[in-house]
Parts: sequence; structure tokens; C-alpha cells
Amino acid sequence: MTPDTPIHAVPLFRFSVIWKRKKFIIRSGVYFAVMAFVLFLLMPWQTHYEAMVRIEPELSTTGEVTSIEAEMDVIQSWATVSQAVRQMGRTVNIMPMGSAPLLHLGYYLDWLAGFFSGNPIANFSSYQPSIHLDYFALPENEAPYLNHSFLLEAGKDGAYTLYGPSGKPLLDGKVGEIAKASLDSEGKQELRMLVSAMTARPGNSFSITPVAFDIYTKKLQNALKVERKGFRERSGLMDIGFSSIDPVLAQQFLSVLVNAYVLQAYDRSSLGKIEGLAKLEAQSQILQQQMADAEKTLAEFKDKNQIVDLHQEQEYAYKRSLEVQDELQKTTTKYKELSTSLTDSHPSMVALHQRMDFLQGEADQLKASLESMPQKERQVNDLQSSVTIAKAMLDQNTALAAQLHAEVETITGYAHLISLHLDEKFSPVLRGLLAIILGFATGAMLALSWLIRNTSPAFARVRYAEDLSAVAPLPVVVRLPFQWSGWRWVWYRYRDKNTVSTAQEWVKKSIGEIERLEQEIPILLQPPANKTLLFTSIEDHQGVTFCARQLAIASARTHRTALIDANVMQPGLHHEFLCAPSPGLADILIGRAMLKDALQPTDTPNLSVLPAGNPTPNFRLLSNAERMKALLTELAPMFERIIIEFPVLTPSICQEGVLGTFDAVFVVVNRDAPLRKLAATLESCNVTAHKAAFFVLNKR
Repeated sequence: MTPDTPIHAVPLFRFSVIWKRKKFIIRSGVYFAVMAFVLFLLMPWQTHYEAMVRIEPELSTTGEVTSIEAEMDVIQSWATVSQAVRQMGRTVNIMPMGSAPLLHLGYYLDWLAGFFSGNPIANFSSYQPSIHLDYFALPENEAPYLNHSFLLEAGKDGAYTLYGPSGKPLLDGKVGEIAKASLDSEGKQELRMLVSAMTARPGNSFSITPVAFDIYTKKLQNALKVERKGFRERSGLMDIGFSSIDPVLAQQFLSVLVNAYVLQAYDRSSLGKIEGLAKLEAQSQILQQQMADAEKTLAEFKDKNQIVDLHQEQEYAYKRSLEVQDELQKTTTKYKELSTSLTDSHPSMVALHQRMDFLQGEADQLKASLESMPQKERQVNDLQSSVTIAKAMLDQNTALAAQLHAEVETITGYAHLISLHLDEKFSPVLRGLLAIILGFATGAMLALSWLIRNTSPAFARVRYAEDLSAVAPLPVVVRLPFQWSGWRWVWYRYRDKNTVSTAQEWVKKSIGEIERLEQEIPILLQPPANKTLLFTSIEDHQGVTFCARQLAIASARTHRTALIDANVMQPGLHHEFLCAPSPGLADILIGRAMLKDALQPTDTPNLSVLPAGNPTPNFRLLSNAERMKALLTELAPMFERIIIEFPVLTPSICQEGVLGTFDAVFVVVNRDAPLRKLAATLESCNVTAHKAAFFVLNKR
């Protein structure tokens, strides 16, 4: 890399890097799919029931369609749900426990066997363990038991045992019979329960948790799903859905709720009209009796006075007089209303006044005509009028009753239950496949996101680089084994011939790689250019000590070798060879010791160690190229190869060109090292300008 290469352009995101790790993405998806399927088996299934209610419009008295949209809110109202909960007699939550995985697995096997044999088994709701708890009475002081679970365990032939929150058995009961138990030593506080139905194998357990009535009602209300359709049309359907892990509870609650809704809708819309119809029917009997009495009185009067019927002219005069009186009364009323805003000279007032005069004149003529009738005929006329009035009132009452009766019949059918059914949209196998597919997609997407993040410029690592030549034109001469340990080995399992899973295996293979490097050094660096070899890194804990030590040991088999610990800030080689820590390199560079006093032999033949000496933070001891060159010149006649463990590269250490005093530079880099930092360090220290520089990839 040249000094003018922009650092930010080095760690680029590459799709080929992700493609090479497609097995990791697929493996992650498979792991998540398995976990999703296991969770699917462990978690109880929700049984979903659906009720369909037919909505028909209410007809008004004029025959128009009345909007009933506001009527639908009753289905989700607190009062309706509370009424249904009270009718059910439940203020408890019931949940199956313990046997869900085996139950689901057994149901899967049974379902598959039935599917292939052509005899499918029943829905899961009838297969799922459930109980129908009709009665669960806590003591009067129920507060200590609210939100504390009781445990019910199913036995044989409908028997069961109830355990308290402390795990103590409270009572033994049987389906269909009320079970009782006392909760204190005196037997004053009594617990009673009635299980009317139980679908469970012996050993199945249920958690029964008493809750406050308002909390239980709110929970059921939130679980309701109401879909409204067709309310703007003349008729429509309303779907009401409810889900629960207890199929008996789901079916019972929805059935009670819908029946309560239909009853409320019927009562609210038709109660007044039904009451009015009953009054009209009672009044009709009275009017019929009045008309019968009037007809009887008229017949007796005619028979006694030997009168058959009135003349047509007299009957017409009587009826016309009634009509004129009625019209005159209406005209007079209208005249009085207009007189408050209009003058008598207004055309409308003049017309009404003329009409009143005309009607009054006609009324006077008819009255004179009727008064000229004989007395007996006038009496007959009065009796006939009573009969006519009674008949008219009866006809009007009958017509109104018929209209109300028709409206009540219409209202009765305007809201009714069409169906209440189990709504299982997915078969058990399809549910399992969906869990597997969603789990695989989730795992693959998480793995892909993780890879995209780690191959982005900000987070790119050495192990994701296809070729380190993009960072620096330095060859990789050693690839130490790639090691994963613990759960990471199971998860990632980086497929590489040098991949290992244990520390012992890594040490064994790493020593072999270092020995191979020692054999190739004469090829990489022709003598005498392979005299001084420097091992360094860009970060701490990159394995520099291990590489320098093992190469020195391998080199000592054929060459007289010196190993120098130049890490004066954090010395450590003297521990590896059990040597005295000082005097050492730092003491020689500052002139406090001689080389012959600091150089120490080891148990390895042909290998001597120059320790770092007393730890010092003085970087200038290492950056002084002249002092380092003088030391190497003094060591050259004594050894055939000199190997130096150097500290982490920094611009302050490299600023005086100390790297140029060595024949070769080996940069040890972990696979987790950030690419951007590696490029920046190599550029700032001008490592790429060195005549012989190489990469050594370490295990992580």
C-alpha cells in the first residue's frame, strides 16, 4: 500500500464474502427453525371459535330502513361482557400444564395416521385437555387467594385432585359432583367447586387462578374480535371471534355472549312496541263491547218505535254536518295562528275568513235540516252516530295493532345467531410447517444481518477479507489454525482444513506451521538477508510471543539462534525459558549493562535469550535505530540467526526508521483484528516500504 492510499477505501463490503459463508446463514436458519418447532410443541395452542350473527334492518312506521349501526357497539360493551361472565359463573383462568409437548406430538402422529388412512381425527379442540369449571367458591376472605394458582390433576374415570398454592392437597372430587373442603383447622372457611366436564387423560394438570371479576371481564373483552360487514346495506353479517387455550371456555363464553347480545338487541328495539301492542289488544276488546252495546241499543229503539231506517237524505245531512264541523274547526285554528303575524286585509286572511263564513253557513243549514226531523228520527240518528263512532275507533285500533304486530315480527328476526363453529384455518401439519418456515427465515435474516454488519467498512475484520492485498501488498506466509471453542464451535464451525476446537490441538498444529516457516525462510530470504527476523503486531495479545519463541526453538536445531525480548513495556519471554528478568535489553540500550552479562543460555541447545530487562515506558529506547543497529552488529558474529519479539507498532516507535535495521518483519494478526486499524497502522509505520515484510495469521 502506498502512503497516499485512502484508509477508508480499504475495508470494503463484498457480496462474495457473504456468499462464501452461505452455509453459516443456512445453518443459522436451521437452528432457529428447530427452536421454533420445539417452542411450537411446548406452547399451548389457541382454540379459536367464531360466531356469525345475521343483521337485518329495522323498519320504521313509515316503511323506511332505520340505521342500526349504533346497535353493534353493545357486543363489546362492558355490561354485555360482564353479563356473560356472570352467567358463566367464572372468575378464574384455566390453563393446561405439563403435558403440552407430548400432547401435541401425539396429536401430530394421530393426525398424520388419520390423514394417510383416510380417517382424519377430530379437531384439536376436542383432543386438547380442558375442563369445564362451573363453580369455584373461595372463602369470604378471598383476597389471599386472588392471583395465586391452584393445581388440578386429572385422575381416572373423571376423578381429580385439587392442590392449594402451597402444594398441599385440598380436596378430591369427581366430574358432575360438588366437592367441598375446609381451609383452616376449625373448618370455618370452606372451598367448593364443581367440574361439569373434563377432557383430560390421567395425570394431566391444570392451573386454576382466581382473579378479580373486573380484571377477568376486561381480559375477555380484550380477547374479542368483532368484524362488521354490510351495515350500510339492507342486511349484513357480523363475525365475532374469541380465542382461548381452553376450548370449552371459548365455546361457552362466545355462545353466552352472542345470546346476550341478540336478547338485548331484541329487547331494546321491540319491547316498547310489544307493550303497545298488548295495550291495543286490550283496548280492542273494550271497543268491540262498546260497539256491540251501541248496536243493541239502536236495534231495540228501532224495534220499539217501529222504525226501519233513516232516509238517505237525513243520513247524508248528518254525516255532512260532522265533516263540516271538523273542517270549520281546522280552518278557525289556522285563522287564529295567522292572525298573529298577518293583518285582516292580507289575501290569505281574507280567503280564510271567506271560507269560514261559507262553512258556517253550510253548518247552519244542516243544523236546521236536522232539527226539522221528527223527534224519534233524531234519536235514531244519535244512536246511529254512536255506532258509527264506535266502529271507527275499533277499525283504527285494529289497523294500528296490525302495523305494530308486523313491526314486532320484523324486529324479532333482525338479529339472530346463524352459526357458532370452530375456526381452525390451518391444519396441525400446516401450523408446524409455518413455525419451521418462520423460524428458518428469522435465523437466516439474523445471520445475514450479522454478516452484513461485520463486513461493513466500520466493522470489517481480517477473517472476512478475501485477500489481505487490499490492505497491504504483504504475503501471508503462516496461517495458524482457526480455533473455535465452546458453543461457538457448534454454531459457526468455520469449515477450514486448519480449523480446530481444542487448545491442545491448536498448539500442536501451530508448532508444525512455525517449523514449516523455519524451513521456508531460506527461500523467502536468501542468506545473509535472513539474519535478523522481527515479530510484531498492531494490537496486544496477538500471539507474537508464541510465534517468536517457537521459531527460535525450531531455528536452534540447525542454527545458533538468539531470541531478544524487545517488549520492554510488557516483558514475558523470561517466563517462557525460566531466565532472570534482568539485566536485559533495556539495561544495554541505556548503558547500564553489557551484552555478555545480559545474554542467557537456555535448556534448548544453540538457543540464547536476551530478556527485556527492567520494565520501562521509554519508547525511545526501541525507536533509536542507531542503538538497535549497534546491538545487532555486536550480536552478529555470535549467532547465525537473531529473532526479536517487538511490541505493538505505533508511529512513535517507528518514527526514526527502526524497522529498517531488521532483515524481515513478520506482522502477527488475529483474524478478529479490524481491517481499518490494520491498514492505518501499516500505513503510519510505513511497513509496506520494508524490503521484506510478511503477514502471520493467528488463531482467533
